[in-house]
Amino acid sequence: MVGPSIVRGGLTGLLALSLITGLIGCAGYGDPWRKPPPPTAEEQARAKAAYDRATSARAAGDAGAAANHFRDAAALGHANAAYELGLAYAAGDGVPEDLEQSARWINRAADLGDPGAQFLVGSSFYGGIGVEQDVPRGLSFLERAAVQGHPKAQFLLGQAYVDGIGVTANAEWAARWYGKAARGGHAQAQYALGVMFASGFGVPENTRRAYRWFSIAADNGYEDAAALRDKMASRLTAEARARADAKIGRFAAKESPGYADAPTVLYVQLRLRALGYDAGPADGITGPKTRAAIEAFQASEKMPVDGEISRALVEDLFERATPRGA
Repeated sequence: MVGPSIVRGGLTGLLALSLITGLIGCAGYGDPWRKPPPPTAEEQARAKAAYDRATSARAAGDAGAAANHFRDAAALGHANAAYELGLAYAAGDGVPEDLEQSARWINRAADLGDPGAQFLVGSSFYGGIGVEQDVPRGLSFLERAAVQGHPKAQFLLGQAYVDGIGVTANAEWAARWYGKAARGGHAQAQYALGVMFASGFGVPENTRRAYRWFSIAADNGYEDAAALRDKMASRLTAEARARADAKIGRFAAKESPGYADAPTVLYVQLRLRALGYDAGPADGITGPKTRAAIEAFQASEKMPVDGEISRALVEDLFERATPRGA
């Protein structure tokens, strides 16, 4: 039986950057409910120009000039510039090493919407790393990063829903987040997804898919995956293995934002089937039956009927599965 022990160590070594310790006492920063006002069109243009100068300076090897231009762009509300400046202060790259300044700029970047910064801040609060643990606050930042396609944030959300930490445990929802992280290239998520397909935990049991994800994880350097890959291979026919190998050969990591990706489609299909709608095969592909089932569900919920997968649809289906526990 696969349970909370499916994946461990997700936070161990996750935040190697010592800047996270600088978050201690910065209670005024990293507030998920306090979003800075959006920059004007003129400020956006100036910020982009400064950011472009920063990246050009960095490419030319001038770290000091890059940091100055990142500072100019960040002051004008450029989220990624604030994140890059925070990293520069953490590493002493073009500026004196200053963990307090690093924490301030990374928190600023998180408030502005940079997914990398949101992941760092969310992970620190979720795990209590360098700050007093605040699981709901951490999950809020992780969700914001994950929706933008950040694989590490997606993986941690998958783990949260397996372990039931801060949320009600939900295997299908965990599989959705693991799937998005796996497609984004996260090796541990690829391994976890293989385990889920091998055991039928959160997804329909499927030896070929388990073999595929274990193979991809092993190729990605996750050592524990090789033995399970070989075990799954022994259960496949030569033809099935050849089909799987062909897909493995075509795999390319790609960030998975939004709601039209295969892991989300699979989740929608499973939830619709559980609610009595014929969504067709649970294959992660939005075919005619899946669209018809979505339309029927939307009509029953008095939602706009368009057959499309949206945030509102996914969250409504999730609430039907289990209420949020956080």
